[in-house]
Amino acid sequence: MTVASDFGTRMDALSNISASRRLYCATFEINTWLFMQGASKKLALREASIKGVLRYWWRALYWLEEREKAAREHQNYQDINNLALQTLHKRELDLWGGTEGASRVRLKVVQNKEYANQSSNSVPSSIGYGLGQGIYNKEILRPYYTGGTFSLKIELDKSLDEVSVQSVLNAVLCLHQFGCLGARSRNGFGSVTLSKLTHNDRDVLQFHDTALSKHLDKVLKGNDSSEFYSDADINVDDLPPIPAFSRHTQIIEGKGHSHSSTGRDGQQVLADLLDVYKEVRKSYANDDKAFFDSYAKDGFKLENWDPKDKQNDFPQRFFLGMPMVWSVKREGDKPKNYRIEAKAFDTSENNNGKAINRRGSMFFMKVARCKNTNSYIHRVLFMPSLFLPLSPKKVTPFGKFKAAWKRKPEHNKKNRFGTMFSKDFAISSEQPYRANKAFFSNFKRQLSSCEENSVETADE
Repeated sequence: MTVASDFGTRMDALSNISASRRLYCATFEINTWLFMQGASKKLALREASIKGVLRYWWRALYWLEEREKAAREHQNYQDINNLALQTLHKRELDLWGGTEGASRVRLKVVQNKEYANQSSNSVPSSIGYGLGQGIYNKEILRPYYTGGTFSLKIELDKSLDEVSVQSVLNAVLCLHQFGCLGARSRNGFGSVTLSKLTHNDRDVLQFHDTALSKHLDKVLKGNDSSEFYSDADINVDDLPPIPAFSRHTQIIEGKGHSHSSTGRDGQQVLADLLDVYKEVRKSYANDDKAFFDSYAKDGFKLENWDPKDKQNDFPQRFFLGMPMVWSVKREGDKPKNYRIEAKAFDTSENNNGKAINRRGSMFFMKVARCKNTNSYIHRVLFMPSLFLPLSPKKVTPFGKFKAAWKRKPEHNKKNRFGTMFSKDFAISSEQPYRANKAFFSNFKRQLSSCEENSVETADE
């Protein structure tokens, strides 16, 4: 089945490619449930969505290249990061297109074989946790692909030089190595594996995969795990302002689980991965609960809390992604349920305290299939970046806690919350990095322990 392109009638049939274009074809296998919908809310693999993912990984791959170039050519410039971002943005628009120019990369999806599930399912608790409330509430609320294959026709403008062509293919291969498609992609849903890459009917996967490896080796040079886990002061200037590969990037890769010998497919490997992720997050939730409970015992006087004096007790889960909400029950003669919200605010010069309601996780989970062994492995990418914007003058962003007490529903309306107080607190640029690297270290340790136990069980 061919999914309609978002380009509509503006895109010619790929069988009639003009001489000014060249064509690659990437064939992907779907390893874990993939949630993606078209304009009619029906299940569909959308070219526009896939292109957005490829642009994301392209930026992640080439940010450092532009940063180093800007540093060489403008040594006395105060805001090198901003200059590099502008250059990267111009380069991206020239290649991928924007409001001022057409894209020099066109995509067309052809579904070769699909397995779609249109009904709701009960799922393991870890899968429900990974999907979240928007997709799962005791049952799955959206249709999804359970597996299958699809081909991505990649039509490149012939005027592109070899460096630009390779950069597009590197983005495709980065999707293959680390990325997923559709909703909840950072939690491993929509994991895909590139099984074939052809150019003029010639298999070129190995050649271009080697090229990506060389590029990543260059980007990750100086990546020292001993330095990563040290308590040395963090140079904030080393952290990318956007999610991008850098010397701080770390990768976890699990051991293969052969489907033929264990019967475990990609979705089951993801369930195991999310089970560990859930437990690690839960430990943070317990720490947060203890933190708030300490203030809830005697009237919930959190307004007296001074974050500067409570750095070690600070709710670390706030730095794993926003929005973040806690529910706390006050014990005593008049027990109440409280809802604690945490938000961040951008204090850089041009935004003057603009609220930042969302901040994505720095972790990217994936399940890949190893072609040679027919086994599935999990892969976790930790790609640290600045948690919040930072101005050239290093103005510190700030956050806000807003506490509210839960009222009883009235007239069949949803629960409402009465405001109790708000509390501002400063956020240093080092805090989010330290919190996330500690989480990654714990996650890595727990995954390693689970794999060792799995091996011992198999040996028995």
